[in-house]
Amino acid sequence: MSGGDSGLDQVNGLSPADARNPIAVRPGGLENGHRYQLFVSVRVNADDDASIDASLDGKPYLPQWTGNPTTPSHDDDGHPSELGLGANNCGVTFRSAKLDMLSGSATLDSDLTSASR
Repeated sequence: MSGGDSGLDQVNGLSPADARNPIAVRPGGLENGHRYQLFVSVRVNADDDASIDASLDGKPYLPQWTGNPTTPSHDDDGHPSELGLGANNCGVTFRSAKLDMLSGSATLDSDLTSASR
């Protein structure tokens, strides 16, 4: 098992490794070489009310997050409203990613690049 941390990054500026981030699992408990299915549900109910749920292989994985939709924000590149998938200090292969919009709209970032090696 891996000793890494899993969670929402940049909740109030905190990484999953920061013990003050309440939306994290420590240790993450993911096994190297194992294929997982992650399902993340993001609901924006109002300008100041949103929720994020994450399940792994059909079971709840992270604590539910609720709050202002601008709170979990990665603003290093000037785009605080973007949602992304990532991994730090490890090798990971994302086999597929799918976005189902129930309402609203989304745009694909034209700066996306392949990280395949």
